[in-house]
Amino acid sequence: MATPEKSKELLQILMEIRGEKEINMADKQELIIETTDGKQKWCPSCEAYLPANEEYFYKDGRSTSKLSSWCRKCQRAKQQATDTEKTQPLKAARKAGRADIISLDFSGDQDLLNGLLMEAKKERRTPDQQVMWWLERQLCETGDRI
Repeated sequence: MATPEKSKELLQILMEIRGEKEINMADKQELIIETTDGKQKWCPSCEAYLPANEEYFYKDGRSTSKLSSWCRKCQRAKQQATDTEKTQPLKAARKAGRADIISLDFSGDQDLLNGLLMEAKKERRTPDQQVMWWLERQLCETGDRI
């Protein structure tokens, strides 16, 4: 087993190879501090200490503090940005009236709709997923792909 000094030396060599700087632990923020108001947890995203409770941080069983690293506000903002990033192309395509958006109307064939809903439930898919599965299977049989 390597000594702590040898481990630190090997880590430094690895970091140099990867082009990383040495982490100065003195510069790193304490994650949880004790104050007169109780425990405070550091959020690296908003760079602030907040009360270390579930009102400000989500639960995270993997963390030693059992709280998420980012506060709720920062995580919500990140999730909204991610959601916007994912849905933006779809919204733009709808606005432009592009033909690659599929819209199906089952109002004229209630039996087909009921069959779709039953099959989707049986296969544990949403109705949209079931339609896409049917379309892909049909296209694969004809040699085309979605």
